[in-house]
Amino acid sequence: MQVARTNEVSATGLTRRRLGQSALTYATSAAANAAAAGLYASAVGLQRSGDSLTGLVNIAGTLVLYVGLLAGLAAAILFIAAMEELRLRWPWIDPASRRAFSIFWTLSLLGLVALGLLGAMYAGSAVAFTFERAQFIVVAFQGVCAVAAAIFAVALASLPFMLSAGSSRRLAIVAVLLAGVGIAGEMAIGISNSALYSPTSSSLLMFGGFPLVNLNLPFGALVAFSAALLWLAYRQLPSALDNGLAQSSAMISGPGAAQARPLEQLMTTVLRGLQVGLGWMRPPFACPRRLVAGRCHSPASLYMTLLPFCARAPLALRSMRRLES
Repeated sequence: MQVARTNEVSATGLTRRRLGQSALTYATSAAANAAAAGLYASAVGLQRSGDSLTGLVNIAGTLVLYVGLLAGLAAAILFIAAMEELRLRWPWIDPASRRAFSIFWTLSLLGLVALGLLGAMYAGSAVAFTFERAQFIVVAFQGVCAVAAAIFAVALASLPFMLSAGSSRRLAIVAVLLAGVGIAGEMAIGISNSALYSPTSSSLLMFGGFPLVNLNLPFGALVAFSAALLWLAYRQLPSALDNGLAQSSAMISGPGAAQARPLEQLMTTVLRGLQVGLGWMRPPFACPRRLVAGRCHSPASLYMTLLPFCARAPLALRSMRRLES
């Protein structure tokens, strides 16, 4: 029994650690890109005034932007690694917390689909780009960026919100609210700057845009602060996991939930609605017995179950032997 409990804590602990690292790295990326936007806006103002520091500020902005983009790529890698850890260690997850991890998996999968759509739009725009369609393409790209960023923010906040009833939950709520304001502001600014032949703004507020990349100083800083709050929420989550996730889950769905704050009730209702509305995208994870027993109930579940094992057959065989023993 003690070994099983240790496996449960280890399974959730590894996923939590990776997600916390991903949130912290993304906060670094958002802060760096916001600073780069500020430097670029300053360079535009210096160029208009004929200042000789324009080139130096431009170079500094480019270097900071590269740092932010690399940090964003690292955050994406850590996030995918956390999903992989969750998939491989699903049999050892506490059954009382599987509902929360299932919602996280569904939202994360939707976010990855949105990222794939962004890549397809970028590749398609390079082929079918014309001046008549330029503004529509930029507006659509900004919208999909905002949707992807919002999905990832809610996915990261769902675990601290559902697995804790203390400070981690409050931090997750504040982080989602800040992320929503930052993403909406970045999208609005990006769309306003998408008009053809419009002069580049030298204002720190109106320069840039692009949600997910966070190329705007004030709203990008909001997103960075939101990601930092999520990192703190994951830092404080281990105590809830070690003290028993079943108790914290019962506090969310039990009789005391009726007396919860309206904002917490609203977020709980949204997450439950997502779980019901997206139930066909159930996480298959790493249990080969589902294939043997024929319990893959949907094409999406079958696809997501077969793909990892086809790509890594030796690991799948070892996993089968370990689960059967």
